[in-house]
Amino acid sequence: MRVPDNKIIIPQRSHGGTSQRVSDMLGRTTGPVRTRGNILFRNTGSDPSLVPVPMLLSDCVDKVRAEIGNLPLTIAIHNWGASSAQEFLDVLSQFLETGDAIWLAPITEVNRTTPLPEVEGVVMLNLNRAIDQKLYDNLLADIVFYPGEGETEAAHDTHFMRPARAVFVDGRETQSGAGIVATHALSLNLMTYCWNGAESVVEFTGSDSNGEPVISQGISATQTAEEIGHHLKTTASHLEKLIQRRSIFRNRLEQIRSNHESSSCNEILVRQANQKYWPQWAVECLPCYIPIESFEDGSKRALVWRYVIACVPDSESYQTVEKLCEDYIHEVHLSSEATRLVEAFAKIFDECLTPLPYNTVGGFNGTVDYAMQQIESRFPEASQKIKAVREEFKRVLLSNG
Repeated sequence: MRVPDNKIIIPQRSHGGTSQRVSDMLGRTTGPVRTRGNILFRNTGSDPSLVPVPMLLSDCVDKVRAEIGNLPLTIAIHNWGASSAQEFLDVLSQFLETGDAIWLAPITEVNRTTPLPEVEGVVMLNLNRAIDQKLYDNLLADIVFYPGEGETEAAHDTHFMRPARAVFVDGRETQSGAGIVATHALSLNLMTYCWNGAESVVEFTGSDSNGEPVISQGISATQTAEEIGHHLKTTASHLEKLIQRRSIFRNRLEQIRSNHESSSCNEILVRQANQKYWPQWAVECLPCYIPIESFEDGSKRALVWRYVIACVPDSESYQTVEKLCEDYIHEVHLSSEATRLVEAFAKIFDECLTPLPYNTVGGFNGTVDYAMQQIESRFPEASQKIKAVREEFKRVLLSNG
């Protein structure tokens, strides 16, 4: 049956004005969607010594967008209707901008009835129709997602795989075909990423001697402090609405520490957090105690969370040099006795906060209070001071809603 001309979607290139996040817009707009060619292939080497280090989906999107001169993106979601395809688009949609085009390609009859997502610029293809198949065959996307749900779908993915600037596969354990899809993408020298849910991504750089995908180390160790601080501020902005934001941001901080083996790395991160105005939850991902200078008399200069320094019973045993990150972190000169207490208090905070991510504000604040309660019970000499600190802490929380 011939498809009426007025029902055929003709892809066109979109150019245009100031970028705007879709999530910031009200309602839906209609307009042409587009494809784009002239994609450069990448020759990647392999290095089996590389280890998995988390990246952020938002970073990958920004990287691809920069490659194409900030033109609108073309995105293809393969096997639409698969649960991971919907999950991936839900996360990805937070980073889309006006003019970005999304092509959905269901590969089963059942999935073709899956409702369209509430995202601007979406087109669903029916690969059983010649016109749709032709469009799909000529679609050169900037970002392509393959769920890789089992070997059957993986065979379909590899058969229909096309050049792309970035290929994402679902790398969670439930997706048994992801390895097949990733290996095939790497054989075509495509930029290939493993998506692990939410914003968690790792990049493949090639295959090892057994044909298994190898993962890159992520952030370059050559970045300056200013670049790292700006990068982390941007990352925190992208993560703001995600419940997993603390876990993902901590992973990013750990990645930077591993790439910058410097004794002053944590101090640099705090200084950048202060200069770049990181949000409080991101500051809370930094260590609660960072010694930065030691003296012969046993005293130290350190960066300390305000909750930790507030627990020291004798305020004359330390001197505040500077307050950073909107009073959240204090640079202090600690006497030898204050150093002993602060190091013990910080250890208790770490014991309470490290095992679990405490992604919610309430969960984190509750754990901070629990840590102070533990200090109160273990250090009788500080109990009166800590009790007053806890009461003030709870009063502030209640006043902030």
